Amino acid sequence: MIVTASKHVNARLGKPNTNEANPRFLVPGEKVNVKARVFGETLEGNNEWFLTDENEFFTQLGFHLPKAIADIPFDNVPELFKQLEISKLWSISKGEGINVGIIDMTGVANSSALKGRVIPINYDINNADITNHSTHMASIIAANDFEKSEVGIAPAINKIFSYRIENELLPSNQLLDSLTAFKNTGVKIINMSISSTSFDLKKYSALKSILEELVKSNVILISSTGNRPINKPSIPAALKGVISVSGYVQKLPIEWDGNSNVWNGVNISAPYNQYFDENFKNMRGTSNACAIISGVLACSYQRILKNKDGSNLYEYITKKIFSDFTKILYPVNNVNVPLYSTDKFVNLLK
Repeated sequence: MIVTASKHVNARLGKPNTNEANPRFLVPGEKVNVKARVFGETLEGNNEWFLTDENEFFTQLGFHLPKAIADIPFDNVPELFKQLEISKLWSISKGEGINVGIIDMTGVANSSALKGRVIPINYDINNADITNHSTHMASIIAANDFEKSEVGIAPAINKIFSYRIENELLPSNQLLDSLTAFKNTGVKIINMSISSTSFDLKKYSALKSILEELVKSNVILISSTGNRPINKPSIPAALKGVISVSGYVQKLPIEWDGNSNVWNGVNISAPYNQYFDENFKNMRGTSNACAIISGVLACSYQRILKNKDGSNLYEYITKKIFSDFTKILYPVNNVNVPLYSTDKFVNLLK
């Protein structure tokens, strides 16, 4: 894509950084052909750069930005980020000002990619491993380490509140306690990459009450459906007011590999293959899919809030947006599940 300089802007060789060699500069009105966007040094709050067909780097701050900028691919991002065309989602936002909550088994660690934004609620953050499951989920949602190409769906998220669940069977009191703990934090998205089919519903009345309160407060709750293909509802994904996310293998053509729990009424399906290549080598499953959808909704939260009619956010997202997505047949039990698409999503939010 041809872009036009709006002011004097220096070329950089090697890396998108002002300390690199500077062979020349552009003057206002001069044009260059951009082949990719990359992340680099942050200048005046912007860390996006152009990479030209002459392998020169220019900060985007020096150009008139075309409306079609989202069509220019990013070069130094995870492969799944590219396949999902997440940069098109950033025409809405990168999650600026949004607080997210994560309920998980291990507790989010304060890795370099999360940049001091993690607030642990019920555990010692110094004992959390930066390669654990919770940190992986937080990184898919909000990683912001561009030099290491560790880029999440919504890298500008404000704060990440983390609650550690200590029992994989997910006793209802632990889920109740965790959701209650998020009530006064200002979170707008709660990601629950957890699932249980041995759930005790004896305390469902209290749990139902907190769920209703959160939904009424415009909090979006999202849960994975689980990896065991038992094909019956799991908790918390099947609870009223919670967006349920199953998974598929992201490659063309899209395929199922039998490792996703799906039932009639699952709200959305997203890729569950590996998002990052380096720190989280062995982690895949519907947890990943859940975190992807959480990041997507963090980027679009303000737009969704503005667009919604009289319905609550859960109803608006599941009935007015996800229901319009193309459905794909899950062959194990012949259930049709809406398939996430960034193109479709962004168009529906215009």
